[in-house]
Amino acid sequence: MEVTTIILDLDGTIIDANLLHRESFEWAISQVSDFKMTLELEDELEGISTLNKVIHINKTYNIDIPIDKVYKLKQVYTEKNMDTLDMNPELITTLQTISGKYSINLASNARSKFVFSILNKFNLDMFDIVLTGNYIPIELRKPNPYVFKECMRLLNVKPEECLVIEDSVIGIKAGKLSNASKVIRVADPLDTLEILKKLI
Repeated sequence: MEVTTIILDLDGTIIDANLLHRESFEWAISQVSDFKMTLELEDELEGISTLNKVIHINKTYNIDIPIDKVYKLKQVYTEKNMDTLDMNPELITTLQTISGKYSINLASNARSKFVFSILNKFNLDMFDIVLTGNYIPIELRKPNPYVFKECMRLLNVKPEECLVIEDSVIGIKAGKLSNASKVIRVADPLDTLEILKKLI
């Protein structure tokens, strides 16, 4: 069956917000505890929601970092530094071009305020459906395939018609579990651009 639908992740896939997320999470943690993030731990928690990151740290290290405080502080830092984010203009143009041929959709673990701030900042109006962490129960976020299956359900398309593009291990796992016909892992937004240009 021919692919008609593309479902993309946001962070690391169409925009590189990884550094900002890491900085904001580390800063938030430092405001409420003495726990020190390491590069290895940051890599291990890549793509996981803030809430699940704190839950993992608390369980693994037998500590009690306040989840709600970290969540709120991280958002404060992120919002104050949104101007540091940039997006490849050619990727924007390519997304607009292929949206005339495919249904283009976004499925992210990130919270709605962040996702829609990005969409508004770069005038990304080509997405048919945008699903965010606020829409998805915490226990059903990636690597659970729920967000991809829900996107398919809302679009009324079969998994065989879908291409999932992701950058993280948990995103790839979720994509494969959704039974999408193609699941492609990209290294960064430039990699995504090269994949999408082949679809024009």
